[in-house]
Amino acid sequence: MKQKHPMVWWEACTTDGKKTADYLAKIFGWEIQGGGQGSRYFFHTVDPSSNGFAGGGFMSWEGAPMVTVYIQVDDVRAKLDEAVEAGGKVVKEPFHVPGVGTVCLFAEPGGAVLGMIKPEHPE
Repeated sequence: MKQKHPMVWWEACTTDGKKTADYLAKIFGWEIQGGGQGSRYFFHTVDPSSNGFAGGGFMSWEGAPMVTVYIQVDDVRAKLDEAVEAGGKVVKEPFHVPGVGTVCLFAEPGGAVLGMIKPEHPE
């Protein structure tokens, strides 16, 4: 059964995104892309014929390590408003990422931060 709003992307933010990407690639046999000289972001793309996630990214940053999942929606603003009305909080207002789509971050009432995305080119 196909989900109406599937989780389609994830990001693992750690103190060393390349090290995390290399570690997981070694264990799971993943192919990692991106991350040119000086880049803080690396990608793992899942076979499009697989169920669920399209892939994810690894990023180096100064904050506490965390993983964020992104849920695909048809209208980021409308769903964010619905999430807030139901007791959630806005973490990051909707913004556009060229070549990716429109995304936002919100916290559910228990405090977990989730993302929403409307891809530029949904499949």
